[in-house]
Amino acid sequence: MRKLALLFALGACHATASRLPPEPITSSPVTTTPVVETVAPVVPVTPVAAPAPAPTFGLLFARRCTGYLRSGAASPSATRVLACDQVYDDDGRFRATPREPVAALFDDGAALVFAQRSLARMTADGSLGARANAPTVDSQNDLVALGREARTALWLRTRTGDLVELDTTSMRTLRRIPVTGAAKAIAYAHDGTPMVVRGADDEAPTLARWEGSSLVEIALPAHTREVSLADLGTVALAITDRTHVTALSLPDGATRREHTLDVGDDATIPSPDAPLVSPSPDGRSVVVCDARGLSLQRLDGDGTTVVVHDRCLGSPRFSADGRTIVTGAFDVSLLREGVPARTRTPHDAVTFELASVPEGFVPWTRVDDRGQDVLTPQGSSPENESHMVPEGFVRAWHHRTAGANLWVTHHDDEVLRLDRPLDAWALAALDVFDSTRVLTRDVRAWRGSDGARAVEARWREGGCDPADVIVRMQEHAGGVTVARMEVWSSRALRERWWSAMVMPVLGARPADATTVQTTRAVTR
Repeated sequence: MRKLALLFALGACHATASRLPPEPITSSPVTTTPVVETVAPVVPVTPVAAPAPAPTFGLLFARRCTGYLRSGAASPSATRVLACDQVYDDDGRFRATPREPVAALFDDGAALVFAQRSLARMTADGSLGARANAPTVDSQNDLVALGREARTALWLRTRTGDLVELDTTSMRTLRRIPVTGAAKAIAYAHDGTPMVVRGADDEAPTLARWEGSSLVEIALPAHTREVSLADLGTVALAITDRTHVTALSLPDGATRREHTLDVGDDATIPSPDAPLVSPSPDGRSVVVCDARGLSLQRLDGDGTTVVVHDRCLGSPRFSADGRTIVTGAFDVSLLREGVPARTRTPHDAVTFELASVPEGFVPWTRVDDRGQDVLTPQGSSPENESHMVPEGFVRAWHHRTAGANLWVTHHDDEVLRLDRPLDAWALAALDVFDSTRVLTRDVRAWRGSDGARAVEARWREGGCDPADVIVRMQEHAGGVTVARMEVWSSRALRERWWSAMVMPVLGARPADATTVQTTRAVTR
């Protein structure tokens, strides 16, 4: 087409200029440069893997502390947990706790306990086995950490100031090293290197690894306030303020990554200097305790925050296998990877209204005490009298002159949804919701006309200030309602007030209620 168009144009020009003399035609050689097509080499592109999302963790159980607020521990896979000076199974049921202070737990039911002024191995049936030859004089503050597969243990004796490594079967000492200064934490790193965090409360912390016959210091960022270790972890967290941490590779601390934490309201962070933070053993994520509860944040990702539990009153920690998160201080919570989120019954939807309030009783009311939610008797102030809000709180009343309390709480707990015999359900309910119970023969269980299960127990609680106690656990409103009355003045008043305040709402105990045999071992 281009040639035809060109001829047509030349013909038209020729028609209009036919009388002009013809121009001489000269030809010149045309040089053609060949076009060489350059093909770029194909470079294989390696796809950049997006950081894996934070794993989902669901709540197995949550309990308020009723024992001593001592350091907790978990077995390597967190099937057993020590918190609030009590031992729990991972379904929340209370397990008989040894009289001796517990230092470490094993998955098979064994434990390391402080007995006979030393550290000893206790078998699952409660008998004492091998004992370390190194003595202790301050087991309350000694630190113990288990190694991989729980074959060895680190024992830091705070009073004598030395770090001992033990074989956990024979309790034989493998090696020992002196430690100067106050020790705050110990743990094995992922490669088996013992790590030590030192420093008194008013001192900047230091981090060191046990190498040969000495401790080798690891440089920390300036203004580090806290150092957090995970059992068998790959990183340590150097916390400089409320929002900044530096992840240090273990055991040498060479590789460092800065990370900005997403924290809740500063005014309600439990720790005065920084939120309570703990790294996962694989070093990819951290768990943060702040005003929102427990949240997971990735160290190797985009900083996405996932709140996994809406309550946190104690230091969080991963189990050695990284699949469980444990908290223990003022409460104990256990969250496990892959467990679906639980739908709770809103506590405001549960009512417990008294037909009449006996003279002298006033309600406990919620107040804000310097950023903490507490209860105080109506007409009083937190400075004079206060109480932590119980888990699942519904209502409570207080008699100041006679010395009495009635607490009503409501719980949604999977362990009590199980289809089991009535007496087994009753014992589980008592263990789950009132583990301070002493041995008593006065335990009765029954089913109501609607099939709901209930258990009621009476006993006298000893100690410096003994009280007469009645507890009722009853299936109600999609969960379990717990009513607990404590009276310090008179058992007769306890019975009278129970009949006036609880029975009109939950009903009386039937005369044919089943007597439940309690055979639980005596605990501290």
